[in-house]
Amino acid sequence: MFLRGSKALTISRIYLPREIEIGEVCELTGENRKYVLSVLRMKKGNHLLLFDGLGCECEAVITGHDHERVNLKIISKEVVPAEAINITLAQSLPKAKKMDSIIEKACELGTFRIIPFVSARSIPRLPPEKALLKQARWQKIALEAARTCHLNRIPEVGNIHAFEKMLREADTEALKIIFWEEETKRSLKQTLEEIRPGASCNLQLEKCRDFFLVVGPEGGFAEDEIRLAESRGFTSVSLGRQILKVETAAIVILSIIQYERGAFGVTK
Repeated sequence: MFLRGSKALTISRIYLPREIEIGEVCELTGENRKYVLSVLRMKKGNHLLLFDGLGCECEAVITGHDHERVNLKIISKEVVPAEAINITLAQSLPKAKKMDSIIEKACELGTFRIIPFVSARSIPRLPPEKALLKQARWQKIALEAARTCHLNRIPEVGNIHAFEKMLREADTEALKIIFWEEETKRSLKQTLEEIRPGASCNLQLEKCRDFFLVVGPEGGFAEDEIRLAESRGFTSVSLGRQILKVETAAIVILSIIQYERGAFGVTK
């Protein structure tokens, strides 16, 4: 029987990106073997969870190990339902290593996809070869966040986009919001209130599944970028009078959206 509730949350998880069936005998090698034996100090008879990053999670028991592999037997399998909402976070490149933290926390908060992009006031300007290395590092951070937070789908971290290309990534059915500290007419709170049930709006918050959220760099967006985004169907909003650091803003925004859509529920 598949482990559920608090007991399942205490069992270590390993990413194994392939299809697995009940009764199958499989192996962990390389870094996974090292992690299970040297970091977790697991032994024969211990249980762990395997997830494929696409929505399936299996419980396995260690049947043995040697200097090359850990042998496992799959004893149960569960297909985990998809999340109620899909959140895409488009984040303009911040300075230093702030992006590492933003990606980690965004994944912990249930972000479905992350699009790094360059805007007019972005300070980092990465050459192509370094950009590819950064993207690979960020994807690894997303994988680790999925493992530790018991996410069964690994968030996708895209390549670094130009501002206009990033805007084109938004689905036409998504609630598209760009955050601007100079916005004075509309707040995030007002925007969400206008699409609550009973409001005179075609888009209802309770029915909205896709969110495309755009956060700027330390210096914010230029006005012409905001106008371009608005011409593409984005709503410009503020988070209020208080100016947040870029790494704080993303966490606050994602927490608000998840709270409004009921994602912070009790595990059953």
